Amino acid sequence: MLTTSTTRSEPTTPDPLPAPGQPPALLVSVRDPSEALSALRGGAGVIDVKEPSRGPLGAADRTTVEAIVHAVAGRAPVTVAWGELSEHAALPAAVPGVAAYKVGLAGAIEAWADRLAAWRDALPPATKLVPAAYWDDAKAGAPTPGSVLESAARIDGWMVLDTWDKTAGTLPLDDARLARLMAQAHRAGVRVALAGGMAVENLRRAALLKPALVGVRGAACEGGRAGRVDFQRVRALNAEIVRTKRSGLP
Repeated sequence: MLTTSTTRSEPTTPDPLPAPGQPPALLVSVRDPSEALSALRGGAGVIDVKEPSRGPLGAADRTTVEAIVHAVAGRAPVTVAWGELSEHAALPAAVPGVAAYKVGLAGAIEAWADRLAAWRDALPPATKLVPAAYWDDAKAGAPTPGSVLESAARIDGWMVLDTWDKTAGTLPLDDARLARLMAQAHRAGVRVALAGGMAVENLRRAALLKPALVGVRGAACEGGRAGRVDFQRVRALNAEIVRTKRSGLP
């Protein structure tokens, strides 16, 4: 049975998510301090550190994370992609100033939920651990999104829903199964960051699903996800988010 997320009594850093019931914020994945500044200039609500050449949740080098945290200087929450759980024999060292770490679950991983819980317990109380589910879980060899949701409800109460294969299309925002999963997340008190090929033209449909965050990389870049973050593209994405707020969505 799906349990609701628990609240720890330890002090926490400012939550990178909007308050429950608020429209989604825009998360932009960046690979260096220059991109982080461009994302901030365009109005990104959350700066996410990722190295796209290393996979859908490719981990950047620690020095890169530190440099981006320094460049952002508290102007927005910083989240970090840690790659796949299967890539790590032990918990990587946390970087001060990071609000949350995202970890993917691709590859056959025994007792993955127990490992996530152990990582959660080993992190500073103020730092969130966010499991990432892949919509194309069979292709990724990953747990189902529903299973990841159950795990998220037992730790920090939020998760990422992404796509593993970035060449196979976007997250199917009109799929009834996705709507059911999001409804289940809302009932369990788990807030969701939607990613997976988001573009300006489908942000309104994404907002209807009531995510806490909408994550982008390729849509924010000149030349796709391998290109460079462009502040004007970020500004256009953020303007669409603002329009959903003004229209009363989600």
